Amino acid sequence: MEKARIVLVVGASAGGSSLLPQLLAQLPKGYSFSVLIVLHLSRNTIGELLLQRLQRSTPWKCQIARNGETVMADHIYIARPDRHLLISKDRILLGQGPRENRYRPSINMLFRSAAASFGPRVIGVILSGLLEDGASGMYAIKRVGGVCIVQDPEEALYPDMPNAVRSILKPDYVLPVSEMGDAVKQAIARLSKKRKVKIPDDILREARIGERVSLGIEQVEDLGKVSALSCPDCGGALWEIKENGHRRFRCHVGHAFSEESLIDAVNASTESSLWVALRMIDERKNLLKRLGERESQKGNNRISADYLRQSKELESHAKKLKQILFALEKKPASRNT
Repeated sequence: MEKARIVLVVGASAGGSSLLPQLLAQLPKGYSFSVLIVLHLSRNTIGELLLQRLQRSTPWKCQIARNGETVMADHIYIARPDRHLLISKDRILLGQGPRENRYRPSINMLFRSAAASFGPRVIGVILSGLLEDGASGMYAIKRVGGVCIVQDPEEALYPDMPNAVRSILKPDYVLPVSEMGDAVKQAIARLSKKRKVKIPDDILREARIGERVSLGIEQVEDLGKVSALSCPDCGGALWEIKENGHRRFRCHVGHAFSEESLIDAVNASTESSLWVALRMIDERKNLLKRLGERESQKGNNRISADYLRQSKELESHAKKLKQILFALEKKPASRNT
């Protein structure tokens, strides 16, 4: 076996898992490259079942990625559920660090680390999926001279992810999955002739974020400017990063969001806070009511009336809060993959 000279990184989400066997079956042989796949799965998903399904479609060795192993040619590595999959130089790293765009594993983190480690010897592929994970990572691949392949949105069951990539850059290929094998072969021929390039400092810094649980706040400041927003996951300040006219956000702990995923996270945090507030109001209302009834039994009518008045006021507040919460629930649900 030999180390991979080129890596093909694949990101898929809703509607993408059924496409992976078709893509893997087309992989050209004899080019000394490997494949790393991030598929958005629930943490309870059994990765081995997916592994067996993919292995039937290719003679290449398919395996669940293991921390510290070398990226070898003619191998397919699949991210574990609830673990980030990264490349550091020519080795695989697995992490439980902060989610990016509310995902772990994150497509962006794999793509960005591949760009930082392999430079122009990276091919990125984005398949069907909701929301925007993968767009920022694909932009990093494009900036280091790699090749960007996107599933035709007209074919994708969920075109959000392909469209998100197209909104931030011009892909090298936009085509059906059935034609991606030839595109990969052409891309390998192009990349094999490319020389090494200097990796942009901001891509290297963000790749390091994925390798550590946290990094110094000064390094985050170098990536962008501090915004007036707070991280919905940890409450820390968010730095605004601009990429080709698009904005995303990152806190010093490492949580990262596109604009759309930030709205989604803030909505979830707001709803959760409102439910906690409603519970506390209900508890205080019930306590005041019991105190009022107890004072009434003692003959302390004035004190009892005051307690019961406060209880009714809180009941009125609780009704208004419930109306707000029920109105939020009637709105279209957040798109999850």
